[in-house]
Amino acid sequence: MNYSFMTFSCPLLGLKELLETAKKYGYEGIEPRILCGHKHGIEPDASPAQRKEIKKQASESGIALSCIATSCVYADPATAGKNIADTLQCIDLAADVGAPVIRVSNVVS
Repeated sequence: MNYSFMTFSCPLLGLKELLETAKKYGYEGIEPRILCGHKHGIEPDASPAQRKEIKKQASESGIALSCIATSCVYADPATAGKNIADTLQCIDLAADVGAPVIRVSNVVS
């Protein structure tokens, strides 16, 4: 994959519109940012049916879900446990929708 964009650049677009926009401008993938209120619907609480539909839409569009972008950080002992649990949910989400990796933050917020 050559070029992807993160949904922070267009948080009000639904998944269909994101995939169409990526295709229109020559991108090969999108990086959905989760847990930020973006309209794409790719979230850890998505049902199995929703996850299947997300994977299908991306596959049919020819646009990859390049990764699932998270805010998980591990440097702060006070929040590391929760972030590890969140990371495991994100790994499952990525696997279900066909994203090969997740992205975590290296910045303590």
